[in-house]
Amino acid sequence: MGTMIWPGFACIAACLLLALVAPRVGRSIEPALATRLLGGACVAAALSVLWVIVLDAGTSLVQIPAIARFGDWSPQLLRLADPVPQWLAFGCAVVATAAMIGGISTAVRRIRGLIAMRRMIAGAATAGPLIVIDDPRVVAFATPVAGGRVAITTGMLRQLPADERRALLAHESAHLHHHHYWWVTVADLAASVCPPLRATAQVVGESAERWADECAASAVGDRRVVARALARAAVSATPIRPAGGVTAVGGSVVNRVQAMLAPPPARRLVPVWALVVLVALSTMTAWTVGQGADTMFDHSHHSGQIASGSSQGHP
Repeated sequence: MGTMIWPGFACIAACLLLALVAPRVGRSIEPALATRLLGGACVAAALSVLWVIVLDAGTSLVQIPAIARFGDWSPQLLRLADPVPQWLAFGCAVVATAAMIGGISTAVRRIRGLIAMRRMIAGAATAGPLIVIDDPRVVAFATPVAGGRVAITTGMLRQLPADERRALLAHESAHLHHHHYWWVTVADLAASVCPPLRATAQVVGESAERWADECAASAVGDRRVVARALARAAVSATPIRPAGGVTAVGGSVVNRVQAMLAPPPARRLVPVWALVVLVALSTMTAWTVGQGADTMFDHSHHSGQIASGSSQGHP
């Protein structure tokens, strides 16, 4: 019983602890490291939990004779060796179904957003990486479609002086260069599969914006210019979150401006290693659950063959 139940509980506990700790860690370390670390942690934790609950649900499902026949397993031996109570297996099946529906829904929504974005910029695809939209609204965003594009409205261009325009364009270019859209997307997908990770996924989005801010500050050579550009854009920006894109004024603009007025963030390794340990614990315990399930299925398969052979040899 311990080969699946207790490692499964340990995996879920590690993932819940990670979901509690990760947002705090993400806000205390370098934005670039936070985006990568928390994005990867979200995916690892969500897959670990999904793997555990699917296996726990599967131990009950494969005891159905029609399904056991496909794997040449003995339903009787599986029933005797099954370490997961029926009520828990049923609950895991419900949770796994909801998790997969959530993940598929988020993926479909993201794909539709990218398709809509491609259609929107189709007429400007030959204008190079920068697309200027004749629109009085104050909007700027980056999108990965069509090889990567930065879109900015004439309203935004009129709102900012030349140095702040350069900072804004450097910010959006950083989104494209460092693939921030995909980091945010995988974190959102993981959170839709494992809802306790939603706060962590939100911090991934905030960290991606802070990462782009730091890149813009390096590009223009003045953190105060980036802070002014953020503040000015945020005051007049139209509250639009384009599907298939990353906006210039996403996240908490107040926190971003304060960060730009402060020195660059220092590297802190202790919280990073704490998060790495939790990720390692969740993946290792999920692997242990898989090994326990594999051993149980192998035993029921081979033992079933031995029992069958014995009954044929001794009528």
